[in-house]
Amino acid sequence: MSAILQHRNTVVHGSTVEEQALIVLEKLRVLVTRFYDTFTQNPSLPWYHHLFTSQSLERCLQYPFDHIKCWLQLVEEAVQV
Repeated sequence: MSAILQHRNTVVHGSTVEEQALIVLEKLRVLVTRFYDTFTQNPSLPWYHHLFTSQSLERCLQYPFDHIKCWLQLVEEAVQV
């Protein structure tokens, strides 16, 4: 593998497990923020209102990885309904 490609992969994916986990967590936080923005722009959406009104966006972004994944799964299921 070329040095340039290796450097790019390190920047994009992280060089350690911890960096990789932080990158994944940041991507999840972006999704959470998008869902909150969508709900804020149209609070009459028939989604589970309590997912957005029981906790602030700032609080939700502080959740650990597993909690964010569960929250996102609930929201995605609500959107499909």
